[in-house]
Amino acid sequence: MAAEDDEFFPSSPRVIYEKHPLTQVVCQLRFPPILRIQAEPPSEFQERVRADFPFMDRMATAALPEGVPQEIAQLISAQIGIRGYNFHTEDRQATISISHESISVLTKNYTRWEQFRRMLDPALSALLELYRPNFFTRIGLRYSNAIQRSRIGLQGHKWSTLLRSEILGELALPRFEDNLTEATRTIRIKIPHGGGALFIQHGLGVVGNDPDASYLIDMDFYKDEKTGVENAGAILDRFNRQAGRGFRWFITDRLHLSLEPTSLV
Repeated sequence: MAAEDDEFFPSSPRVIYEKHPLTQVVCQLRFPPILRIQAEPPSEFQERVRADFPFMDRMATAALPEGVPQEIAQLISAQIGIRGYNFHTEDRQATISISHESISVLTKNYTRWEQFRRMLDPALSALLELYRPNFFTRIGLRYSNAIQRSRIGLQGHKWSTLLRSEILGELALPRFEDNLTEATRTIRIKIPHGGGALFIQHGLGVVGNDPDASYLIDMDFYKDEKTGVENAGAILDRFNRQAGRGFRWFITDRLHLSLEPTSLV
């Protein structure tokens, strides 16, 4: 099926996967620097999100070594300056981050777009009401997937039967597929009709302690230009729709069915 004029990937039915391969989803919006966010703790912002994001920590201007106790990290941050603030859910599976030039929402437990918007919308509304950015300079939505064959009962199945041949490259050739230990690619695409751009990173990778190589598909949709704050929601909805179509385009019917899809209206 051909892609629609305002989309890059062909249309496909909307589904959610019972065995979804998503590792995280991140939305970030950037705006011209607002010094008030850096100059004073965002206490009013915290009150707007604290019911669902009760834990908070600070982002220092310099990266600290791993393993530094939180108390010491906060003391060091107080001395060298604060870059921003993170607000976490109780299970630490979702985070809102705000700095003087961006706001982002990250989740490691994505279920569906409507649920993600229920986290994003209050944070975005608080930003607009409390700090009133004039416009956004970048709007981005990123989906990171790790397809682990052992998790979906496809051990021993070749990647050439699970992913479309157009993106496999050398993996589409049996001699290469049987012996490759590393293969990664990056693609940057301009979406037609002023729809922004897409940066794709995909290839073989290791997830956790799984001895079987996984296939990683990372799709970062973004729009790098001045955009009215009132248009952000519609752009993100479109990026979400394209991400779903893009993932479905990447995979074969066999993998699609093994992920146990449920149709959505």
